[in-house]
Amino acid sequence: MFRQFVFYYFKTGNYSFRIIDPESEDGCFRAYYSENEGGVVDTYEDDVVHFFNTQTRLDNALRQEVDPLIDKHLDKKKITVDAVTLGEEFGFATCFVEGVAQKEIDACLSLDMKADAKNIPIPTQIVLSLHTDEAESFRRAMELAGEISALGYSIDFYDFYTSGNYYQMVPTEKLLKAKSVDDLEEFIMDDYDIPKED
Repeated sequence: MFRQFVFYYFKTGNYSFRIIDPESEDGCFRAYYSENEGGVVDTYEDDVVHFFNTQTRLDNALRQEVDPLIDKHLDKKKITVDAVTLGEEFGFATCFVEGVAQKEIDACLSLDMKADAKNIPIPTQIVLSLHTDEAESFRRAMELAGEISALGYSIDFYDFYTSGNYYQMVPTEKLLKAKSVDDLEEFIMDDYDIPKED
C-alpha cells in the first residue's frame, strides 16, 4: 500500500504530496498543484519510469566509495588567482553524465536494482577542479585514474579543470594512454574562461 505525505508551501500557497511505495527503494514521486503548469503535476514519469530515483541511488553508492579516493589527490589549501581567492580543489564521481541520452539510461536500469559502485551500468565520470598547470594536472589526473582503475572501479570519463584549461569528457582509456597533456588537446573546451595565475 502506498503512503503519502502532504506538505504546504506558504510562498506559493500550494500543497505538495510525496507518494512512497514502501516495498520499493525507487518507487516514490511528488505530485503538486501549479497554476503556472496547468493544474496537477507529478514527477512519476521522471522519478520512477525514467529511473531518476534509481540513478540517484547508484550515484550515491559510487560517490560514497570513490569520493574519498579522489580527496586524497586534492590540494586543500586556498590560492589567489587574479586577486580572487579560490577555494580548495575539489573532485567528485558521478553517473549523471552530461550528454547521455535518456533512452540509453532507461535501457540499462531497472527499479530497485542492486547499487554496486564497481559495476554501474550507465556511463560514469570523475570531475576534478585542480589549481595546477596543465602538465601537473595531467599527471595528477592520470595518477588518480590509474589508482581508481586498479581498484576495480569502471569510470568512463574524466573532466578536469586546470589553471589554464578545461578538459572535458576525456575517455579514461585515452587519459591512461596519453604520453603528455598535448595528447588530450582535442578535449579542451575552447570557450571556458579560467583566470590565469599571477
